[in-house]
Amino acid sequence: MRLSITPLLLALTATLIAACSAPSPSIDTAAAAPAANLQNAVVVAEGSFTGMNDHVVTGNVQIVEWNGKSFLRLEDSFSLDGAPDPKVGFGTSGEYNQASTVSPLRQHSGAQDYELPANFTLEHFNQAYIWCDQFSVGLGVANLR
Repeated sequence: MRLSITPLLLALTATLIAACSAPSPSIDTAAAAPAANLQNAVVVAEGSFTGMNDHVVTGNVQIVEWNGKSFLRLEDSFSLDGAPDPKVGFGTSGEYNQASTVSPLRQHSGAQDYELPANFTLEHFNQAYIWCDQFSVGLGVANLR
């Protein structure tokens, strides 16, 4: 008896293609606004990241207001060299404020927008952070002006 592998391979290939094209459940987009929607946002603060604790973090960050809401925007130039459990948050004068954590970092590079809580007050902070919760260390900081 001779078995044909071709139908089995076609079925397996179709299954793999369908699985790979499904949205990733690990990426939280609930608090994100598409970057295109924020094109006309008003920039209220901005800065550039520098790395901390032997990490390389580069790129620009903005705090913007759009449609009655505030967002932290990591621009296309943003890049993190990698770390476990990175978070996005704020601090003041070199001190990270654990309560200010906005969200887990969605990706290590590129443009990303994070909606800030309705009670967020920029006047309480002068720095944006990329923070490693697992080791309680700063990965990168940007002074906001």
